[in-house]
Amino acid sequence: MPSKSTQKAYLFSHWEGLRNHFYLFLNGGEMNDLHQMRIHMKKIHALVLFNAYIHGSQEIIRNYKPIKDLFRKAGKIRVLQVNLDILKQDKKENSLFGKKLNKQIEKKTEGFLKKRKKWSHTIQNTFPNIDSQISNCSEKRFTRYLKTQLKKAQMEFQKEQFHEARKKIKLVLNLYDLLPKISPDTLKLDLVYLDQLQDKIGKWNDLKENIKMIKKKERKNVKLHELKTLTKELKKSKKEFKDSVYLTIGSLE
Repeated sequence: MPSKSTQKAYLFSHWEGLRNHFYLFLNGGEMNDLHQMRIHMKKIHALVLFNAYIHGSQEIIRNYKPIKDLFRKAGKIRVLQVNLDILKQDKKENSLFGKKLNKQIEKKTEGFLKKRKKWSHTIQNTFPNIDSQISNCSEKRFTRYLKTQLKKAQMEFQKEQFHEARKKIKLVLNLYDLLPKISPDTLKLDLVYLDQLQDKIGKWNDLKENIKMIKKKERKNVKLHELKTLTKELKKSKKEFKDSVYLTIGSLE
């Protein structure tokens, strides 16, 4: 648990998803394809980190670096698009800001497309380097890894490093996808709660980034109030999240 064949099937499925959405974005320019491409990358990255733990080596992480570079480049476009989407929800915000964001998105997308041949080679050539390093893992080591990630998430959350905590939560959720036959009750893993929490942190982070780009003082103050409210909600979740983590860890002993 999880077997080598299960992990390889997981890798192949998400690599196909990455590749398909990459070419869909090249041909159609739809931002949702860029978003879906990055989702597949996050799931693959979780698998890479897990296998680095299994091997006790950073080699698989180094082999994955070209895809990580692609992820970051696509992420710069994605951040701008998220800010534009938030702006569209606020009808009182200056439309000139929206035009500025659109131009930035166009410029970043143009630069991304100019390197389509490089990215295409990266996707094609990196897969075998990752696939060849997938290994079997015992149930004991896998549960130890889950426990470690949940503990780290809880520690980051207590320190109010919410974005870092979210990365660890997402890692656990992505790795759980490797175990389709295991009931959440077996691990006492509240998937719905974890997903809702990471989603709230995601909205908090998007709002935080959006505020940095707003120029009009009155609109910025409104967004700051929204951020303050959301921050309070996250802070109130500290004990609840801590209890959830230790319930899960206890079930993995």
